[in-house]
Amino acid sequence: QEVKPPRIRKKYIFLVRHAQSQWNGPLDKITRVTRGDRGDLTQSDSSAWWPSMGRCEQYLDAVAGSVQICRESFRKDHGLSRAGMQQAMTLRAKLSSEPSESSGGESAYEGIFKRCRRVLCSPLLRAMQTAHFGLPDEYGEILLVKDARETLQNTMQKDSMGTVHGPDLLTRAQTESQILAGECDLDQGEQMAKAMPQRFDLHDCKERWWSEEAESDEALKLRLQRLWAELLEHADNGNNSEGGKDAVILVTHSHVIRKLCDMYLPKCQEEEDEELEDWVAFKDAFADTEKSKACRDLKSQRLMNCGVLAIQLEKREVADGEEPDYCVVQSNMQEVNCPGERKDSPWIVNEAALLFGTTLVR
Repeated sequence: QEVKPPRIRKKYIFLVRHAQSQWNGPLDKITRVTRGDRGDLTQSDSSAWWPSMGRCEQYLDAVAGSVQICRESFRKDHGLSRAGMQQAMTLRAKLSSEPSESSGGESAYEGIFKRCRRVLCSPLLRAMQTAHFGLPDEYGEILLVKDARETLQNTMQKDSMGTVHGPDLLTRAQTESQILAGECDLDQGEQMAKAMPQRFDLHDCKERWWSEEAESDEALKLRLQRLWAELLEHADNGNNSEGGKDAVILVTHSHVIRKLCDMYLPKCQEEEDEELEDWVAFKDAFADTEKSKACRDLKSQRLMNCGVLAIQLEKREVADGEEPDYCVVQSNMQEVNCPGERKDSPWIVNEAALLFGTTLVR
């Protein structure tokens, strides 16, 4: 009897970093100076004994940023800044318009993202505002997932702590967003903010969903494993997109995205060492230099605010009664011939791509 080859299933997970928050803005001002950015002075200006006006302005910005950081460090769950609201509205405009020929058209991943209708979101305010204002109404209901909240590395990290849960969470989001929309003078912004409570599903945020204790590495790993499993579950059956693709969108935070990349993207060539076997299963997708570098960068850098990362996963599977000519050895993910022990393979990452002009930042 002829053995049928296994079918290849694909899923798409889109990770969206929230737009600029009230914390990110002043932090960026400080970072520009602490990284040694010399403004309009070049290395050849060693004879210059007085900083340029541009450099002085950078220092003044850094001082102002430090003052604001000190003030914001005592607040929990920051919302978007005015610049962040503009970033979210810019994303909304991109998703609502047809790509122009001058922009190079639309990538396949961007097309799938535009048709996806399953959205999960961190319950922190900056992520909720990004999801609501950044994703047009046709994306539908947004599911709040507590495991998608930002990492809490120390107890001074107040912006990773919530303040309210249940219906109060939606009320606070609505109130804060109406104020911000008014400050930004957005067309229909306040009306959009009023619609927030109707758009979000509280899901597992009806009770207290945050911690005020720093997470251990093991606790964070377990939380993100649960989150990844939930993403795979929601990206199923093609019912979540108009084009029939198995896809899901998650609006979350930079450290969560970077940690998920570190956990689930394949090993880069520089990381092979004693885990050389792990590379075998992904070598076809990531063996070339450019993809290997991109993989490494996603694990060490952050998406820009309001940036979008597409992750394509593949799985080989068979229908009931069919037997493929392969099986999976779980220890090293290599496919080998082992009759009598055949089974479906796990989901593995095949490709990752930055969308909608997204870049990485340090």
